[in-house]
Formats: sequence, C-alpha cells, structure tokens
Amino acid sequence: MKFNQSRFQSIVYRLRKATVSVSIFSLILVVSFLLGSEPDESFIVIYLAGVFGFPIVYILWLMLFNSWKNKVDEYSIEFTEDGIRYINMGVIDFLPWSEFKEYKISGKFDRVLKIDGENTEIKFDLGVFNSLQQKGIISNLSATC
Repeated sequence: MKFNQSRFQSIVYRLRKATVSVSIFSLILVVSFLLGSEPDESFIVIYLAGVFGFPIVYILWLMLFNSWKNKVDEYSIEFTEDGIRYINMGVIDFLPWSEFKEYKISGKFDRVLKIDGENTEIKFDLGVFNSLQQKGIISNLSATC
C-alpha cells in the first residue's frame, strides 16, 4: 500500500512550516527591538527575503514545475512485501521487514514518526500526510508489530 502526499497537503504542510519559521524569526526581531538594539536595513531586507521570498518561490516551483511526467514524489511511503520504502523529494529510504524493530511517534505539535530497524532508521514529520493517510500508515505499522 502506498501513501502519496497530495498537492494540497504539500502546500498546507509548507505553509505551516513557513508560518512557524516566520513566527520564530519575528519573535527574535521583536525581542531585539525591545532590548534596544535596532537591526540595520540590510538585516531586515535579508530577513524578509528569506522568510517570505524563499518559501513562496519554492512552493511556486513545486506547483508549476514538479508536474506531469517529470514529477518527483515529494513525500510518499509504501508498504511492500519486502519492506517499507519512504521517499523524500526523490530520495528513497528502504527498511526491509527482516530488520524492522519498532516504531514510535513523538511530539505534540509536530508529530514525528520514527521507524527503527537494525541498520536503518526512517524518520519524518507525520504532517506531510493528511489525517486519513496518517491513520493508514500507523495502521500498517501496527499490523506488523
């Protein structure tokens, strides 16, 4: 069984991550103002470009160019007869069932799934998949324990 991240979930996930990043960096900027140190203009320009520009360009690239025949699976996990295959932007991690030990879910806001093997570990944020897919992934892992 294979679970692919949908285009909509990809956008939601990236926007959520960008929002967290913006919040953290904005908090740092506000604290620096409150402490009396005024950042120079170049810092603010670089900050705004990095916080807003890069995520927007990246999301647009994924929406426009990562399509059709040359589409790279952004995030997917597949349970096969041989093992677990996790794909992150085209990079494949494979854990054979013979090496599978256990899985753990940690975190409250960002729930991270860690699948342990004897020689391999697969670790990813469950938020890359929608809630129905998350339940299916956990159900598949629970069935193997």
